Amino acid sequence: MSTPIPDLWPSDLVGPPTTTPVAILRRQGDALGTHTQNFVLGEVETRPIVNGTQFEHNFVIQAPFLRFRFPLLRVTHGVNPYPLSMVETDLTKSQAPSSQFWHREAKTELEFQDQLREFFALSAVKSLIGSLIAQSNEIAPDEHR
Repeated sequence: MSTPIPDLWPSDLVGPPTTTPVAILRRQGDALGTHTQNFVLGEVETRPIVNGTQFEHNFVIQAPFLRFRFPLLRVTHGVNPYPLSMVETDLTKSQAPSSQFWHREAKTELEFQDQLREFFALSAVKSLIGSLIAQSNEIAPDEHR
């Protein structure tokens, strides 16, 4: 009879001491739905990149009644959650020829939250969300208004 193979992992394996970027983004997606009576929702799509040495989180906004779904913000970081980089997508980027993508770096969870707050307050982001709410309200069934 063979002997059982023991568990060789150390007992002190724990996660990071901070809240991860994906958890913060998911919470913002839930909050967006609450603010918009679920006319506009936020969802996070995550995938490994750079041969698995980095993660990319796309904060995707959706307007279900419009069948609209598009990434709003892209966040990337290494195996450790911080530092990270975030950049807007074409959805909110200014169309002026000389304009640059909104881009920020965050070394900590608090910096990340501050940068997200700044991004969500941009007039282009607020205008986009407002437009999606207005258009959704026009075609939503009466019980959703």
